[in-house]
Amino acid sequence: MEADLNLCRSTPATRHLKYRNIKAIDPVRFAALIRDQEIFTSPPDDVNAFADMLDASVMRVLDVLAPIRTRTVRVGKRSARWLSTSATSAKRKRRLERRWKRTRSESDRLAFRAACRQANSEINRSREAFFLDRLASAGTNQKAKWRVVRELLHADDQSENQSPSKARRLCTDFARFVTGKLCRVAAEVAARMSTTAAISVALPLRPRVRWLWTLYTLSALTK
Repeated sequence: MEADLNLCRSTPATRHLKYRNIKAIDPVRFAALIRDQEIFTSPPDDVNAFADMLDASVMRVLDVLAPIRTRTVRVGKRSARWLSTSATSAKRKRRLERRWKRTRSESDRLAFRAACRQANSEINRSREAFFLDRLASAGTNQKAKWRVVRELLHADDQSENQSPSKARRLCTDFARFVTGKLCRVAAEVAARMSTTAAISVALPLRPRVRWLWTLYTLSALTK
């Protein structure tokens, strides 16, 4: 049996990076070229003009010694290699979630929420230990430390430009979610308060309040 399959390979998402090879610059040659620029030969007196000329002079020298290069890299999903074995096993709580959705029992909901809290704690501890170990292993290598910091700050993530209609829909969905959440919380609080007996607590008077109350009582008795 023979068959011809026309399969289209999905094109991976890419991103274009622009950079300069700063490490390849010779400091002696850089100093010699910057002395030939206008910032040294005829610097302006105005501060703003001086800053603009300095920026332009440095850029011209950099274009000679370290021209801008372009590189295309793939944009993949963020790796979860920092997840430990315990964190990975704690994430597998779908069985409790399916059981709660099937029974709608309060005990099942509490068990599911307890599993979620435990999983979050395990994930946070695993992530913290992973990045602390990477920072410690970097030692005095500032480039390696900066790479870890950029990963923590999500500096290399590619932001997706939302269309106005999609952004409006996201805002509407978020507002609807928050409104529904607040309404459910208010209804639950009202239901619990209706079934809870009122509690009256006698608060002790503060010394100043007690003293003023004593003066008021004495003045009322003398009238």
